[in-house]
Amino acid sequence: MRYAIISDVHANWQAWSAVLADIHANQADAIICLGDVVGYGPRPEEVLTSVRQATRNFVIGNHDAAACGMLDASIFNDHARSVVHWTGNQLSAESRAFLQQVPLTLETEDILFVHAEIQHPDRFGYIENEDEAVHQFMYSQANIIFFGHTHKPLAYSLNSDGIKKLPDSDFHLAPGHRYLVNVGSAGEPRDPKDIRARYVLYDSTRRAVYFRKVKFDVEAYRQDLQQVGLNIQPYFLSVIDHEASQGRNPIEALSDHMMSVPEKPLFTGNKTAAQKIILGDSPAPTHVPAPTPPAPGQKLMNSLPPPPVTEKSIPITNPPRQITTSASTVPKPAQNQSNFGFVVFILGVILAALTISLLILFA
Repeated sequence: MRYAIISDVHANWQAWSAVLADIHANQADAIICLGDVVGYGPRPEEVLTSVRQATRNFVIGNHDAAACGMLDASIFNDHARSVVHWTGNQLSAESRAFLQQVPLTLETEDILFVHAEIQHPDRFGYIENEDEAVHQFMYSQANIIFFGHTHKPLAYSLNSDGIKKLPDSDFHLAPGHRYLVNVGSAGEPRDPKDIRARYVLYDSTRRAVYFRKVKFDVEAYRQDLQQVGLNIQPYFLSVIDHEASQGRNPIEALSDHMMSVPEKPLFTGNKTAAQKIILGDSPAPTHVPAPTPPAPGQKLMNSLPPPPVTEKSIPITNPPRQITTSASTVPKPAQNQSNFGFVVFILGVILAALTISLLILFA
């Protein structure tokens, strides 16, 4: 089974069109959307409709929730809040109703899909380092967890020795390891060295993770922003304009996040248990066509590379920091935890046998 996992499209039609073409070219069996389809970008209704045409497998993101009235917009800064309100006004009543029934998590096999944190998915907290990652592992028994939200593609690997951070390079799942994988942003990449759209392919048969990088028409996106009059400068446009800037560095002026994390969840939508993914085609809306996939036989510059042989083949320029974690902190695999009850039962039988023996001896 090959899953294409996208997140944080943020109403970027040009990036979404390019990513969808790459997904079709790589013959994914199912597309999973990790949320924030809207927000920031100039074409929320068109992009949401097209993503819905491509898949029925969604989890909700914080921008989606705010745009449809299920998340208090006060947690966004003033600039982001104005875009949230504008986005909500651009969405049709049918689109807002759709977003209001999107779940917080999806699951299948031994995989969990979520937009942000696992402990409180309705709080939309950030996972940005090893300490936060090891804490989040404790709230799911899934072998591999895919998330987005930070726009920074990477992975965390956990086993009995501790946790380490992995770069956004293709890898195989190693036996005895669990993984947190951030798929990056399909519509608003924030790597100053690489502004291509990002998403992940996961092949559950090969147990391989592929980090995809896709070029898109940045100038056409800029024209869309200017046409609708949105007063926003996405990170990737700031990178492009950096050399032309005078007197200030627009990259340094940007904050990492435009949303603060509340102490308690402010989400008012559906908080039920994780829903199962749906295989097969979704109903296709007729008023907005999906982006056209590449013609048969068309050569792509960004075709799927062969899978790595082992996890050890990951090229790591700077070795990731190793965290020494106590046994009480590191969440153990589910099979180790299930042995605890059996051990207690055996100890009980031995204790009962000793008690009976003592009674017979001293009777």
